[in-house]
Amino acid sequence: MELKAFVERCKEEGYFKEIFNSGNYEIYSSFGGTSESNVSISLSHDFDRKLCGADFEAEIERTWNLRKEKNPFLFNGSKFRLHDVCYGEKTPVITLSLGQTCYKDYVCTNMNFDHWKFLTEYGRRVYANEQACFSDALGVGSIVETSDDKLVFIRRSNQVYEDPYHLDTPGGHAEPSEVKPQNHNSKEHFIDINEMDEKAVVHELFHSIVREVRDEFPVGSVDLLAQLLEHCTDQHSGREFKLAIVDRNTSKSQNWKKARCLLSGEEVKQLYNEGGPESYESSEMLLVDRAEFHKGMSSHQVSNLFKDLTPGCKACLYFYFNLQANKSV
Repeated sequence: MELKAFVERCKEEGYFKEIFNSGNYEIYSSFGGTSESNVSISLSHDFDRKLCGADFEAEIERTWNLRKEKNPFLFNGSKFRLHDVCYGEKTPVITLSLGQTCYKDYVCTNMNFDHWKFLTEYGRRVYANEQACFSDALGVGSIVETSDDKLVFIRRSNQVYEDPYHLDTPGGHAEPSEVKPQNHNSKEHFIDINEMDEKAVVHELFHSIVREVRDEFPVGSVDLLAQLLEHCTDQHSGREFKLAIVDRNTSKSQNWKKARCLLSGEEVKQLYNEGGPESYESSEMLLVDRAEFHKGMSSHQVSNLFKDLTPGCKACLYFYFNLQANKSV
């Protein structure tokens, strides 16, 4: 019962809604998520963020420049935008409708809470869609298990824009810049989604989290790198496209995956302490025994941890433990 209560607490405070909630949730749960081969992509600029007047678009530029002045580590980049999800009725097959957006628009719409009401009402009135004017950048999140059954958390540093000082799980974004264009001879750094191979986009959705984990916990040798990536991309652990969620707190669409590596907690911590490409994004790493979460909020460690977790982290924990909690009832 403690675990089930903890799961419900995560769902309540994770500020998200499950996309697969129309009667076929049990199908997706029983399959442990949707595999890479059962995901298709529909790419179109029709799914991009809609403009909401010249005055507000100019306000986006002003807001972005102010944010950059306060945080020199803030930079723009192309992102995928999740417009819609369609799913099979009897099999775990889903189709994601993706447009193209950027981190600047995400910061200045989804994370610009003062303008939520305006953006929502404008989208409803002009486009008959409350989310039409939001960036809704597609992110990825994960729960990383070590070989000795510990879960890995990182404390976000004061150099990041989103949730500084809070505890989170490894994650980031699926990057359009990592997707090969249909024309492999293209030398353009910015790749338009119309030039992308849809299968390559699906691959990026599944494997971008491996890159995020690797960048958070850099390895000191090729052998350790092979160990980490081998299990992170294993068919039954790293490739599981668990569930798509929408974080109501930031309206950032997110895909969740589980990655179990062959390294112990201390080995992962040692790699983390060596630093890596994204080491500036976090200030410390914490390891928590998975068994502690089965005690729920009665665990002193979990209750202290919970107040510092980001909403996205709580959402990941919900999906990770939800199936276990239901099986234990």
